[in-house]
Amino acid sequence: MDDRKIIKGRVLSFSENPFNHHFNFNSLNIDNKYIYVNNDQIEFIDDTPGLDPEYENAERIDHSEHVIMAGGGGGPVHYPPNPPIASWGKSPIDWFKNHTFPPGKRCGGPAYAAGNGTRYFVFFLRTGT
Repeated sequence: MDDRKIIKGRVLSFSENPFNHHFNFNSLNIDNKYIYVNNDQIEFIDDTPGLDPEYENAERIDHSEHVIMAGGGGGPVHYPPNPPIASWGKSPIDWFKNHTFPPGKRCGGPAYAAGNGTRYFVFFLRTGT
């Protein structure tokens, strides 16, 4: 049985290989597109909705306020614990106790998490890593 969907959104794509050492940021595209999915597999991506008659009764999903990009399970992002990385401890336990766990406990606070998240994403967007 077919399980067809048309997902509307801003799709991230590249006109050049994004893994080249000297990546050209002009090759990055975010365009309004329609992703045609059948049984959880992307069949094609198009600029126009509903031209394929096989998708006439497809479920329509609107993610037009979001960027859609390739990815999959196992791609979580963790804020890097920069203070512990730059710290020294007499032993691994000392290092964890004095430098790793205290910053980790602060992450429960919304203000700390928001500030650290902002710093992380600025760094991430600047370096791409």
